Amino acid sequence: MEVKNQIPLNHLLAIDVVQIGWYKLKEICQKNGVNRSKQTIPHAGGSKKLKRRASEIAVETGQVVSRGSLYVATHKKKDGSYVNAEAQVVCEKILELENIISPTNDPARPVLQPSTSQSSTGLP
Repeated sequence: MEVKNQIPLNHLLAIDVVQIGWYKLKEICQKNGVNRSKQTIPHAGGSKKLKRRASEIAVETGQVVSRGSLYVATHKKKDGSYVNAEAQVVCEKILELENIISPTNDPARPVLQPSTSQSSTGLP
């Protein structure tokens, strides 16, 4: 019976690399779940990238798409209603600022949090 008590240490520590990956993946998934639960304003943009949606809107309208108008477009349903009341308040502020501020400035900046990297979206 002494053989059972003398299990080699490297056998106990031999955890498969795939198993370690699953633990990390599980941690990431749980963290993402917590972060998603904190979001109060959903979007109706689906899985389409913002850059692609912006280029489609630019082709349809023939104008450069600002971050504000892209935000409004992704937070409206197909029937034209907003996804919720909080999104409606934010979108109305953006639209109000777009009417006041010149087109060279970004009217979404005062309402939305400033972006640290504009090059990642490719939008003005």
